[in-house]
Amino acid sequence: RFAADHVLKCFSENNFSPAFNRRYDAEIYRLMQKEFRISRTLQKMCSHPWLFNKVVRNANRNEHLKGFLTGTLSDIEQKKLLARPGFYYRLFFG
Repeated sequence: RFAADHVLKCFSENNFSPAFNRRYDAEIYRLMQKEFRISRTLQKMCSHPWLFNKVVRNANRNEHLKGFLTGTLSDIEQKKLLARPGFYYRLFFG
C-alpha cells in the first residue's frame, strides 16, 4: 500500500528522482526495521545447521512448538521471541 501511494506521489509531482525516492526507502526501513533485525537473527541461526536441525526436530515432536514456529511466519510479535536467547535455552534445556 505504501509503495502504491509513493508511486502516485511520483506521478502527481512528476518527480522520479533518487532524492525523492529516498523518502520511500526511509519509510520502508522505519516500518520494517524490527522485521529486518529479527530476520537477520534467524539467518544467523540458520548458518549453524546443528542448531537449526535441533529446532526442527523438537518442533516435529511437539505440536505446540510446531504451531508457534508456524505462527512466527506471520506474526511479528511472536517472531520477536525467536531473537531472544532465552527462547533457545528453554527449547533445549526446559
